[in-house]
Parts: sequence; structure tokens; C-alpha cells
Amino acid sequence: MLDMEFLSESDFNSKEIIGAGNATVIFKAKHWPTGRSMRVKNVGTSFLDEINKRDIIFELDVLNRMNFPHLLRYYGAYPRY
Repeated sequence: MLDMEFLSESDFNSKEIIGAGNATVIFKAKHWPTGRSMRVKNVGTSFLDEINKRDIIFELDVLNRMNFPHLLRYYGAYPRY
């Protein structure tokens, strides 16, 4: 089990865009401390109101609780300033 409590953007390298939406970009990236290949979802929040920001926090909480073999595992989130 990875300890992802303290993720930061600098933990990832070799980013390759694999998808995008209205406010998100998804990258395939390597988590250099562990060497694992991961998917990183970058959510643009600068234009979101407080309700939408709470919805994102709720989504992250749901992802954190999910454990299904056909879904990508959620490891954590970090703020981007």
C-alpha cells in the first residue's frame, strides 16, 4: 500500500495527455518516488464557484472509498496553486 498522504505535483514526471474535458486534463504520469505509472486528473478550479468546488471534494471522497477491480485506484489529491 502506498502512503499518498503527501502528494505533490513535483512527484510526477513523464506526463503524457491521454484525455481532456471542459475543466479537466488527464495525464499518464510516472510517480517517481515509487516508479508506478498513474493517471493524474488535473481539475481547473480557478473559475469554479464554491458549490462546484464542494462537488469536486465530494467526488474525491467517493473515489477514495471505491474499491472495484475494473476501476483505476484513487491514491490521493493535491492542491495546485
